[in-house]
Amino acid sequence: LKKMKENVKCSQKDKKPAQPKEGTYIIESLEKKSGSKYFVKWENYPADQNTWEPKSSIPQFILKYYEEDPARLGTPAPGAEETLDDSEEEADLEVEKILEKRIIKKGKMEYLVKWKNFENPEDNSWEPAA
Repeated sequence: LKKMKENVKCSQKDKKPAQPKEGTYIIESLEKKSGSKYFVKWENYPADQNTWEPKSSIPQFILKYYEEDPARLGTPAPGAEETLDDSEEEADLEVEKILEKRIIKKGKMEYLVKWKNFENPEDNSWEPAA
């Protein structure tokens, strides 16, 4: 399991980070959602320092945690140590549909996979034939 907490960069210039690396902040929780943005509570900062951040600024494992159950908004975000490593995470993926196939080098075949419970087309991936 990963032992480090996920660090997130914030565009706010007026904050002084509690962490040694300037410009790096740790998400304590996602408080609420509006469209594709989340209201972020930053670790070691008071609530008046919370900011609206786009999904692209938030680590995928945190987004997944809150999107699986929106009732979790306002509760502490999972730390990286609470998430699965990549090999364990892959085991939980389930193919919903094969969208395309292609032949690559030396005649090897790959399939464009749509994963179950992943609606964003960017989550589709090319996978080798088994």
